[in-house]
Amino acid sequence: MSRFHVIFAPQVSARVKARMLYSFRVFCAIYGHIVSEANSLGVILIAYGFSDDASAASGAICLPARYVERSPGDAAPRPQPALFAGERFYLFYGRDGHGRPDWLAEIFEWLSAADEMTVADRDSADRIPFESTIFARCQLPPARPHALMAMSWLGNYLEGGIAAEQLSRAPSPEKETDHWVVISHDIDIYWADDWPWRRRIERQFKNLVISYLESRRASVALSGAARLLKAFAGMRVDDFIPALMETEKGHEFRSTLFVIARSPHRRDANYGLAAIAPRLQQAAQQGFDIELHGSYTSIVEQRDLLSEVTELARFSWQPPIANRQHWLRFDSHQRLFNAIEHAHLACDSTLGFSNRVGFRNGASFSFPPYDFSREEPCNFLEIPLAIMDRALVHEARSTAKSYSELAEPVFRDSRRWGWGGFALLWHNPVEDVYVPKKVNQTFWEHARNRSAFREKWVSAADFFRATLDRYHGAGLLKNSELHAQPVYR
Repeated sequence: MSRFHVIFAPQVSARVKARMLYSFRVFCAIYGHIVSEANSLGVILIAYGFSDDASAASGAICLPARYVERSPGDAAPRPQPALFAGERFYLFYGRDGHGRPDWLAEIFEWLSAADEMTVADRDSADRIPFESTIFARCQLPPARPHALMAMSWLGNYLEGGIAAEQLSRAPSPEKETDHWVVISHDIDIYWADDWPWRRRIERQFKNLVISYLESRRASVALSGAARLLKAFAGMRVDDFIPALMETEKGHEFRSTLFVIARSPHRRDANYGLAAIAPRLQQAAQQGFDIELHGSYTSIVEQRDLLSEVTELARFSWQPPIANRQHWLRFDSHQRLFNAIEHAHLACDSTLGFSNRVGFRNGASFSFPPYDFSREEPCNFLEIPLAIMDRALVHEARSTAKSYSELAEPVFRDSRRWGWGGFALLWHNPVEDVYVPKKVNQTFWEHARNRSAFREKWVSAADFFRATLDRYHGAGLLKNSELHAQPVYR
């Protein structure tokens, strides 16, 4: 662990200072460094935008300044490939005469999603389509943690200077753990005692058709048909939380259940909170994490999560601290960020792809997003959604790759250069209903193999509390102390 202080050359504008300092703080949080005042004992000076001679005279480490200030309404420069330490990078701002990129600018472009904010296209659910993102436009591999790789290059430079051509690995916050994964399940459909028989049948038939059209697998159709027949016979279906608790207990981990608090839209849940509250309390008592699954209209139309947080808190074991949007639906980053902060939530896990696996912000680690309206970090932690069960199905169909071929690179590259902090989402991994059996097998194979990598699977709340000190040490999440310990009702 080192202590750093950043100084900026006179020509660097106030906005660029704020953006580059944000990048450096996130880097320090991931690498376990402290951002200190200039007069602190043992502090290392980082000079951004100064000449090498001036930096050497002051005893500082020089970082090149190649970032070109622009508004969030302007697209990012097209990334160009570059080789370093045998790895292919994609750099927005190239390299200087010494072969150094502007590491802070590269990190900022990925984490801030500034380019994505320029995209006007929206899909049928008002989301930014993958086909319009910088990954599709510039043919960049989304399974590569581009921001983490830039951090690894920067970490190597700070440790060994420009001569050492290798990549450094970020150390985990916990000695016994090398890699962290946040496990989650979105409770979109559940057994509803208050639903009439006819509506249950309609819902099962609808699920059968949609699941088959997404997967085009006979096994999914047969499983759905069996459930439809059970519903016809009046049998209880979609009551999977007990089996989920028992199975995950056997694998020695606990996960997060994201629950919809209100259902004003036809694409929202079929259940009411009162109907499933006993199941949620059972799960909470077993160590599972009950969090908010923001309803379909909560951001685009309502721009409100606070009322849903309040509603879920009435039925939950403890007040929620995390959110993920239903359908991953939001039309504006700023609206999403504003709603999360207004609801006093500590975490979000919405930033992921609905039909691809990979890192939407180039990050296999959690980070506070950047707020352009205030030119400062947001006061919540984004746990990036890297793999979703249904996204595996979509991508496998379009690429002809197996589910394991798509999932493995995400784990591999995150483990190579960092300690993780991304989310997995499997809606119902204990029943082969909405995705093919092999998709669920992929989940459980990684669960069984995690000990070989000293990998810990945790809930969102447990991850947040275990790693909060890292972010505090870097000067981030300053107002999150209230979330450090659980508050039971």
